[in-house]
Amino acid sequence: MRVVAINYLPFIKKVGNEDCQGGRLHLGHSVDHYILDALAASLNFTYEVFEPADCEWGIPGANGSWNGIVGTLQQEQADFSLNLTPHYDRKKVIDFSAIYSDDPFLIISPKPRPLPKLLGLIRPLSEEVWMATVVATVVVGVAVWLQQKAWYWVDGGRRLGAGPIFTYIWGVLLMNPPPARLPELSAKLVAGTWLLAALVMDTAYRSSLVAHLTVHSTSPSINSFQDLLDRPGWSWGSFPLKGTALLYFSETNDPVLKELYEKIKQQDVESGMRRVLQGGFSYIAVSTRLEITLATQYGDSATWPFHVSATKYQIQGGNAWGFREVTQKFMMEQNFQVSDSYWHHLRLQGGDGPEVLGVEHLQGAFYLLLLGHAIASITLMVEHIIACARIHTNTRTCNQPSHT
Repeated sequence: MRVVAINYLPFIKKVGNEDCQGGRLHLGHSVDHYILDALAASLNFTYEVFEPADCEWGIPGANGSWNGIVGTLQQEQADFSLNLTPHYDRKKVIDFSAIYSDDPFLIISPKPRPLPKLLGLIRPLSEEVWMATVVATVVVGVAVWLQQKAWYWVDGGRRLGAGPIFTYIWGVLLMNPPPARLPELSAKLVAGTWLLAALVMDTAYRSSLVAHLTVHSTSPSINSFQDLLDRPGWSWGSFPLKGTALLYFSETNDPVLKELYEKIKQQDVESGMRRVLQGGFSYIAVSTRLEITLATQYGDSATWPFHVSATKYQIQGGNAWGFREVTQKFMMEQNFQVSDSYWHHLRLQGGDGPEVLGVEHLQGAFYLLLLGHAIASITLMVEHIIACARIHTNTRTCNQPSHT
């Protein structure tokens, strides 16, 4: 049997120079080598393995012919191939065995860093909620002020100025309103509604504040292709895209994949992992090669300096063997089925638990308290200076001699 293959760890290991040269390929200890030896012993045949002349996996040409491994089988220059990904268009020209191992794409990124505890006070609510709260505070304050002004214009009587009204609305939000009596019923109804809304927001904020302070918060993780595009100033790369991986990205109509492919930087796994450690970069690779590289170079998953995406993209469909038609019929007559027990994937584990609440978690509150005292002290000093200046001016005016 003539067998065609390309070095593809851990399924196919080439002894000697790992670069494809288009000649004989001597197999080392690898998954497909063990399966091939089991087949040869069971069906009583010998084999020789060689690489495709153009060192490609196989993409279609303009005239319906294929290059690489697929083209070698299509032109019946080999009986079957080792690891080759099934594809709809490939199945039109060659046959495939059953898929014996899936090999999805994963994204590795720098491990999320702890968020600064200084900002722990604002994390219980999202940016949208904070913005809505500020806008609602202003709107309610303006509404009460306009009601006061309209009531005074119609009925006269006592009214509050803008300063006391906004101070009262802000105090209600902080659950510490200053004493203020709203003269008319409509203003009291608006203030009462605002009091109820502030109570709900304050309860939600207080209930999640302790959790956000005690749980070790980290920056958002990258778990999908969309996350890569949404991260400002971020870049990404992948292993050299060939075969079905190239077809997947180059022929897609998905705008996310199109933008991802336009900015992708292709490089080998080791170089990509080193670039990830420098920060601001993620690397896309097939799970089998990626997880083995991580395990051999960085040990247990708990010590990995990388974050592995939770989303797995079944881009390549899995691993199978390709056959020219005559060879496939022969294998089916022998009732041979490739078992999937030769290989299994590593399970990714990780996660951080809660931590004890300490004084350092409240540094943001202390800084905010200090800032508030500083602003209040400066305001008091300014008011005192203005008041003294007014008293001095009035005293001097009263003491001036009359010329009448």
